[in-house]
Amino acid sequence: MASLFPTIDSSYNNQKLGFYQGADFMFFNETVMSAEALSNFLRSMLTVTDQPISGSVLVNSLFAPAYGMHFYSAPTGQSLCSMYLPVPSEGMMLTLNGLNLAGDANVFVSLAPGTALKRPSGSAISSINMSALAFVKMICTTDGTWSIVEHNASATVQVAS
Repeated sequence: MASLFPTIDSSYNNQKLGFYQGADFMFFNETVMSAEALSNFLRSMLTVTDQPISGSVLVNSLFAPAYGMHFYSAPTGQSLCSMYLPVPSEGMMLTLNGLNLAGDANVFVSLAPGTALKRPSGSAISSINMSALAFVKMICTTDGTWSIVEHNASATVQVAS
């Protein structure tokens, strides 16, 4: 018996998606996505985490989980909270939502060892400073590298030197 959707041919002309024998997803525009990457993407879309602040510091200095939407809320006066970006795997999305940071509250996000952060243009970024109303959305298309796909003016990205 032939494998399912081995190539594009006239007998499968209504199909848009198939599976390679190794369980990778094959889209008929010649895109291939691993099952792990698709799983990471789906988990990222369905995961919401509140990042608690205790006293003047974040309770966690590392992201747990390393994907999904993370919400920050802090009153005025909460400053210099910091976190390290997690090392990503292909397919992960990470959204940092500081819309509930008030006044001068801020969160400083830096790179953990083994992690890279880039703009869509490819230029390297060393850190992100999130102040009140900040929003940053990142995606990983290459293991170990986050790419910022969207951010607002309250999320200041520092270009790597």
